[in-house]
Amino acid sequence: MADQRFAFAGPFCRYIGSAFIGVALVVNPLASKLWRSAWFDYADVTLDFALCALVGGLVLWLISFRPPSGERGVGMLLLLITLTVLLLVDRGLLVFWGRSPWITDSMLYYRHRPSAQHSFAYWYRGHEGTLMYD
Repeated sequence: MADQRFAFAGPFCRYIGSAFIGVALVVNPLASKLWRSAWFDYADVTLDFALCALVGGLVLWLISFRPPSGERGVGMLLLLITLTVLLLVDRGLLVFWGRSPWITDSMLYYRHRPSAQHSFAYWYRGHEGTLMYD
């Protein structure tokens, strides 16, 4: 007979996985056009966030069909959920603030990030008083 102390693991995985998938549907490059005016400047980090949330949610959904029954398995499941939440918090901070367009280089000290694509308004945000034609 299965241990009933850990019967919450299946529904818990399903609820948390559904929440991650829902967040991935709200915070992605296509949906961010609706709630962010400068969506193009943050498209790379919203894509990273959406992929991490979607993969984490799908993994939890798959686990929910055959949840662990022992104490060690439930502990590993809680560790997986905790690490996924920490990863999404990290990616969420990048969605909020954006990724730096510069990366460190041993020869040049800083160089432009090769995959960075930003609008003209991105480079002058916060510098309205320093422009020559104010």
